[in-house]
Amino acid sequence: MCAVGAEIGRRIAWKTKPSDSISIFCGPGNNGGDGLRIGLKLLELGRKVRVYVIDPERKHPAQWREWAELLKAEPTVTFAESLRADLIVDAVLGAGQDRETKGVFLEFVRWANSAQTKGSKVWSVDQPTSWYEGFSAQSSKDRLRVDYCFCVGAPRLEMLLYPESRGCLGFEMIRLNGEPDVFSSVPAAYSLTQDVDFERELKLLNPHSSKSDRGSVVVCAGSETMPGAAALSCRAALRSGAGRVWLSAPGSVFRQISPGLPELMSSNSIETSSKNAVWLVGPGLGRDFEAVLRLKSSLERSARPMILDADALFCLAEQPELQALIPKGSILCPHIVEFDRFFESEPKSGRERLERARIWAQNQGCILILKGRHTAVCLPDGSVRFNPNGNAILSIPGSGDVLSGLLAGLLARGLSPSQTAIAAVFLHGRTGDLLRENNSETGLLAHELADGLRAAFLEFGI
Repeated sequence: MCAVGAEIGRRIAWKTKPSDSISIFCGPGNNGGDGLRIGLKLLELGRKVRVYVIDPERKHPAQWREWAELLKAEPTVTFAESLRADLIVDAVLGAGQDRETKGVFLEFVRWANSAQTKGSKVWSVDQPTSWYEGFSAQSSKDRLRVDYCFCVGAPRLEMLLYPESRGCLGFEMIRLNGEPDVFSSVPAAYSLTQDVDFERELKLLNPHSSKSDRGSVVVCAGSETMPGAAALSCRAALRSGAGRVWLSAPGSVFRQISPGLPELMSSNSIETSSKNAVWLVGPGLGRDFEAVLRLKSSLERSARPMILDADALFCLAEQPELQALIPKGSILCPHIVEFDRFFESEPKSGRERLERARIWAQNQGCILILKGRHTAVCLPDGSVRFNPNGNAILSIPGSGDVLSGLLAGLLARGLSPSQTAIAAVFLHGRTGDLLRENNSETGLLAHELADGLRAAFLEFGI
């Protein structure tokens, strides 16, 4: 508690201006103790801070009481406008929350939400107050809206299940000696992706190799009305280092996009030259009977794990018998709406959706990339890797097509399906972060995201 609070205090001081007023609200447990230690560190660093204790009548450890006295912490049982500050630090209820928030704690949540709408920032310690496994059952006014969270050890699972719908825009981890860096409180093997998880798999190209040694990709995508999706996937596959990329599409689609991609090969030579290619099926494929036939033909022709995305997922949901043709080790990358179509009923919560995805990947022997703010890579062994990076750039039209092409290219270059999925999602997110460092989030186009992959690869020396 002492070390955690001091470290968070240092980080808060670094992220705020000296003139900012800071109000820390401390609950009765260890989370409140962290809040008190944060206050002491901020005072030590010369910052303006006021500390409030919620539920002051509860018994507290000696050190907790000592810190409260040093800070002249004020007992708080009601919340008034005068308590507002530039930054409100929520150290009220942490990871031990397991039930609906009530009483004075609920009053704090509603007051903090009101303060946020009037310009205050709200940052949480460990886990936002009112966030627990049954969180989605509470009404929106009873959910604490948080701008940022300092997570001790690792973010709790609830923070990664589409936090944008709950108000949390970002988090960082506080990893100290003895603190866990995986999700020890849940039964499945949930963890955050790190670059060490796959960097050894990303190898420099052999200077004596030819394009034949770098793998081949067949992109079965595009239609008369959606040629651009195919172009983006092909572009990303080429940018990822694949030796050959063919487009399997109507001739008119190839004629439209080939002037901008002179490296692209036409479908005329697919039959004789791409027997061991990785097939990518779906972007811009369409949803008519012709699209179903193209998907079925691709499933029957592929000799290796495939990449299935976009309209291919729609067709698989509408024609579930085709799912039996999916090769083991294939990678599917739906967003939540596309994934929910695989089931007769919508999930009751983000947790239920994630568990469905995890079990589906296990049963199918495939990798399922459930796209969201923190994309979940569900692996055939039952484990899940959440991606920690990325930003709003990844929500631009065509971003998913770029990810599909990147997946196909890495798989063709020889990475295993699981390593391909983990690496591609991380590199895709990292590319978005690199673009944001030098550009506005507004105005970037998906082909720039594909071209930006080079900068992400460069960070790994390839």
